[in-house]
Amino acid sequence: MKTSLAELAFERGRLIERIAHQRSTLAQQLQPLQDAQVTSQRLMTRWRIGVDYLSARPWLLALGALAVLLLKPRRALAWGLRGVVLWRYVRRLRASVPPELWALATRWFRL
Repeated sequence: MKTSLAELAFERGRLIERIAHQRSTLAQQLQPLQDAQVTSQRLMTRWRIGVDYLSARPWLLALGALAVLLLKPRRALAWGLRGVVLWRYVRRLRASVPPELWALATRWFRL
């Protein structure tokens, strides 16, 4: 049984439309995975930056180990958390202050 070219073209159009619908459905279903991938890439980037930072400054690791040895571990953790909070506050402050004013403040306070 021969199929006409018109019927084949119609069937091809239907298949192309079906494929397009399946692709859009798949893209919607994969969106949470793409969001998770972006988040994991961001975390890995921050991890690498942190490792590079500490690799360039081994004295920070030695200082942290000394703090844990001299203070109780719980106390050292509390002071470490305070330091992180202070560091984040200074970074936010630095981002919100104009660079000229920040340079003046660092010269004035010797930061």
